[in-house]
Amino acid sequence: MKKIILFSIATILCCNAIAQISNIKHYYNSLSKSVLIDSLKSKMINTYQDHYIDSGYPIDSIINKGYLAEISSENSVIVLAPEMKNAANYNFEKDIYDFLTVDTVLTKIVYYNNETSTLTLFDLNTGLRKIEYSKKIQKDMNRAWDYVSKEKPDLLMIESWIFKDKNSDNVNLFLVKDGKIYVYRTKYKDTYELNHFIRKFFKEKEFIEHAILNEKGLMLNG
Repeated sequence: MKKIILFSIATILCCNAIAQISNIKHYYNSLSKSVLIDSLKSKMINTYQDHYIDSGYPIDSIINKGYLAEISSENSVIVLAPEMKNAANYNFEKDIYDFLTVDTVLTKIVYYNNETSTLTLFDLNTGLRKIEYSKKIQKDMNRAWDYVSKEKPDLLMIESWIFKDKNSDNVNLFLVKDGKIYVYRTKYKDTYELNHFIRKFFKEKEFIEHAILNEKGLMLNG
């Protein structure tokens, strides 16, 4: 009887995870890279047209070069930013998937250049920017993106503030696959299912406090 109860609980938790992942995937599949890029171009035109108006160069030609060309390439991908909802009701005994959502404003298009170890990102919140990784972590990032390519996840997420390791040298990549989320820690080359990851690397009280502050918009996102 005990085994049946445990099996039933595990089945319910698994179904909850799959249902929430299904919602996230539905949102992901509704996105269009070209629509996001058009939004970026409009934003850049509004921002920079006064600066270039006397240059003699057409603004549309300017913004189609450089970073924009990278995120427009076929090798760029849309990534989501995982966040929590109803964080005040969460504890480590509960399933994180029941409290998981995505921040649509922080949905990004990213392009990773293995040769230069640079990551180009765009979202409607912060616009277009490039991260140049130090030599100390370039190999970690190159290995991580190779790992992502081989795993072929359904979709990719980049850590938000509440899921970030205190160790600044480590970057976490979130891979959605087989109805669950797996966290790949670039510096340590290991992978954990999201529930296991949170319980292993965070203190419960501190994690919940940060999640509540983040939900209220009192912590920085990016």
